[in-house]
Amino acid sequence: MNFGYVAFESTASNLVANDRNGLSPDVFLRDLVAKVTTLQSVDSAGRQSGGDSTNAHLSADGSTVAFTSTSAPRSARHQHPRRRLRPHPLITM
Repeated sequence: MNFGYVAFESTASNLVANDRNGLSPDVFLRDLVAKVTTLQSVDSAGRQSGGDSTNAHLSADGSTVAFTSTSAPRSARHQHPRRRLRPHPLITM
């Protein structure tokens, strides 16, 4: 069940305002009812990913989008970018 949402990846820079990471793929969520697209490939502070974000999937209950990302982690413990799975609560308008 998709609850009226579609998660997808795109390199388009005109889907949301302030998409600033060039041609790197981002993960987006489209609300099919409200006809609103939101950027999902951001960190917990809302900062846009600097790496590639791909393989978008919605959870079965529609509350979480998961994707893989090559963005550099923002913690001192992990200094090197690598592809990792990042579950993320949905960001909706």
